Amino acid sequence: MYSECTVTKKNRNDCVKRKMEEFASARLVITDRLHGMIFAAITGTPCIVFGNYNYKVEGTYEWIKYLEYIRFVKSIDEMEKLFPQLIVMDNCQYYNTPLLSYFAKISENVKSFF
Repeated sequence: MYSECTVTKKNRNDCVKRKMEEFASARLVITDRLHGMIFAAITGTPCIVFGNYNYKVEGTYEWIKYLEYIRFVKSIDEMEKLFPQLIVMDNCQYYNTPLLSYFAKISENVKSFF
């Protein structure tokens, strides 16, 4: 995730907003970065994501794979097969309903420490 300006406490909200707008304006994102996949998911932008040297991307994908417009691939061949399908997707919307029970469990665990 690259920013043309230095990110400070004062401008960080604007920097994130600009980056989200950049993702939202794309027809398709192809990435191997965790934050690229997450920003695409949140903005409803179709995304093909490759794994990388660690398993954070693949592990996080397991949480959001219910989103039809986000697809994890392991090869260029897989990407080329999915590309025509994802490039025409529109009106994709992020929803987190399948995750809410997990959020509740996490919240309960955190509260148990206080």
